[in-house]
Amino acid sequence: MKYLHFWKQQKTKLTKVALWTIAAAVVIGITTFIAISYFASADVLPSRKIIVIGKTNQNIAFWMSLRSGVDVAAKEYKIDYEYWSPDLESDLDKQINLVYQAIEAKPDVIILAASDYERLSEPAQAVCDAGIPLITLDSTVNGNGKQIGTCFVATDNVAAGVKAGETIQALLPEGKKLAVISPLIGTNSSKDRDKGVRQGLSPDTVALPTVDSAGSEEIAFELASGILGNPDIGGIVCLNEYSTIGAARAIEEAGLAGKIILVGFDSSPSLNTYLEEGCLSATVIQRPFNMGYVAMTQAISLLDGNRIDPFYDTGSIVVTKDTMYLEENEKLLFPFT
Repeated sequence: MKYLHFWKQQKTKLTKVALWTIAAAVVIGITTFIAISYFASADVLPSRKIIVIGKTNQNIAFWMSLRSGVDVAAKEYKIDYEYWSPDLESDLDKQINLVYQAIEAKPDVIILAASDYERLSEPAQAVCDAGIPLITLDSTVNGNGKQIGTCFVATDNVAAGVKAGETIQALLPEGKKLAVISPLIGTNSSKDRDKGVRQGLSPDTVALPTVDSAGSEEIAFELASGILGNPDIGGIVCLNEYSTIGAARAIEEAGLAGKIILVGFDSSPSLNTYLEEGCLSATVIQRPFNMGYVAMTQAISLLDGNRIDPFYDTGSIVVTKDTMYLEENEKLLFPFT
């Protein structure tokens, strides 16, 4: 009987333990379900933060479109991010300081569009040394033969430059010289486009040394105005949106629209007008929305532990007055309409 009484006591204890265990499991299960449901329905996922460091926060069509791509990806994957940039693309010191501030903030990933190939290399390496994954966007940095960062998302700028060079070569009057205006000579994207332009020219075409508009449409305008004073010049290639606008303004003001061949890069409402009116002969269009979207999705893929490719080319196409209203080109020229 004592044994039977002891067994009943133990059975009661075991039953209580089992009930408490089941109750605890139910509570944990419910709590977990609530947490998962909350984060699934919330705007952001927990413990995930990405800092995107751009070249400028001015209302330049390229950067507006690129940021739209970043925004769409962030909302689609419910991830928090911040966009930091200097006011002007030429403010390299500010961008460098932002990179070090981002390192101090300890985000999960940093996405960097470097404004200078050389000067941003040390800050970019500091990101990697801090153990923070780095994705470079639009322009990369000097890694002494090695890529700094996990992935580079950009247009193949040499290939895009070749397209611009071949386009203006086909339109350039025989015996005329060519000028090239860069937005910022120190950026990797500008260097590669310049290199590509010259590769796309015939060996006997004379291209003057590239001039630097220092991140300013007004400086591009002044440079182009000076270039147009040279009677040997038959064409100008500009390597981004605002340098193209500056040159187009100068050509129009000088009454040389249609006489001086202008080939540019990117699009904006102003450039679209110059293209339609014939002042701008052709423009090489990138896919900035895709660029921003892909950079963000690659960052998220990294956070999920997936392997990503070291380079992602978002492509480019040449658009002229005759092709600007083709459906596929309209989407690139008028991304906000």
